[in-house]
Amino acid sequence: MSEIKKEKSQNYFEDSLMRVEGNVIISENNLIQITNVTQVWTGPVPKKPLPYFWLAVLAILGIGAIGLRNVFTVIVGVLLLAICTVIIYMHFSADAVYALNLELNSGRTYSFFTKRTEFVNKSFEFLTEIFEQNNYTGNYLINFGNGTIVNQSDNVKTGSGR
Repeated sequence: MSEIKKEKSQNYFEDSLMRVEGNVIISENNLIQITNVTQVWTGPVPKKPLPYFWLAVLAILGIGAIGLRNVFTVIVGVLLLAICTVIIYMHFSADAVYALNLELNSGRTYSFFTKRTEFVNKSFEFLTEIFEQNNYTGNYLINFGNGTIVNQSDNVKTGSGR
């Protein structure tokens, strides 16, 4: 989660519960009216941008320290350049986090993510069916933690797809 870009217009929910009750979606302390959802998509959650300015500062300090040719400053310079290299490597080698994203007509985005990519796709299909029916009478629990969708209207477990 630390590599995920945080913005004021986005809410992130990792392995959390999404309840669909009537015409609302509830998750943690958020209530979303289904008619306010303008777009639903699956895809990677944006990563934090690389801190280019601070990487450049560290690199310049590292090169400058090496240029002083003092044993201590050379060691410090090499360490600073190594830190820059590790930060860049970790940023580009981090796995993309896959999420179900709900965008509201206000522009706010809610991202529900889990390591179970196939479940994100199944929950997307499930929500698509609910939105297409225009019939919001059921009560469903979508659990991103264990990968299940439960129909709570009649307490029938629908598995990880239906």
